[in-house]
Amino acid sequence: MDGYHIPSMIFQVFNFIILFTIIFFIIRYLLNSSKQRKEMNRRLQAIEEKLDDINHL
Repeated sequence: MDGYHIPSMIFQVFNFIILFTIIFFIIRYLLNSSKQRKEMNRRLQAIEEKLDDINHL
């Protein structure tokens, strides 16, 4: 009984660690992509403002 129970506990802990790591990486990836999206939006806005300035000349 105990010989079977201990490995399954280790397996559960391993599963939990793997799941936690995957979730952590997904959250980090989403945060990074949203930062990059903000940066891209800022650059696009700057380009649009330059184009507007050129059009007004």
